[in-house]
Amino acid sequence: MTDLEYLAEYFDGELSEDDKKAFEERCAEDEGLAEQVAQYIMIKDALKLELVQQKQARFAQLYEDVLAAEKPREKQNYQLIRKLPLYAAAACVALIAAWLIFFRNPDSKVMTQDYIAANFNTLSVTMGTTGQLQQAIAAFNKKEYPKAIGLFEILKNDSAYRSEALKNLGITYLVTGAYDEAIAAFDELSKMDLYTNPGLFYRSIALLNKGDKESLRQAKIDLEQVVSKDLAGSKEAKVWLDKL
Repeated sequence: MTDLEYLAEYFDGELSEDDKKAFEERCAEDEGLAEQVAQYIMIKDALKLELVQQKQARFAQLYEDVLAAEKPREKQNYQLIRKLPLYAAAACVALIAAWLIFFRNPDSKVMTQDYIAANFNTLSVTMGTTGQLQQAIAAFNKKEYPKAIGLFEILKNDSAYRSEALKNLGITYLVTGAYDEAIAAFDELSKMDLYTNPGLFYRSIALLNKGDKESLRQAKIDLEQVVSKDLAGSKEAKVWLDKL
């Protein structure tokens, strides 16, 4: 089995428990493999970005088609001319719908940018942080995000580091624009029984940055829960809810 097949089977959940444990132990000792894990994840993210770019190209083509359709044509009959305003209105509706489908709403991101810049520029090394967790945090602080992701992905499977790894993994995905992955990591974190758990609040940040209609709806629900339960981030959540 090639390393690529091995990685694919691990992340697709196809390995047996013994093989999964062996893989994680190997990653803990083999920095080269940890970097391969990071590269594998980044390639998957790049493929998702390529799909977004294809959607953007499709929207641009749609826009050009609509403009071409609106240009007056020679020998148009009176009936067609009368209907042009209706066609133009329909074209506007189509363009707006395409924009909502293909692109994210940038306004939803404005509220979170100051918070991200102030809180997620670097990660703190807490007392007792050693080994791979320390390496992962150091990689993040050096902006070596692929390496940090690879290490955090492995550490989240270790019960001793799970909450810290999930939190930092989600933050790393968030600052690199991998919002779906950030949402998934923060969702796992939010379900853990911790004294202070920022998972739900952090998930709302990722959802706001993702910015589609369903994500904004879920972000509002998350923020309302953060406020009602007085969870971590409730102060910011109150302010943001007034703007949604």
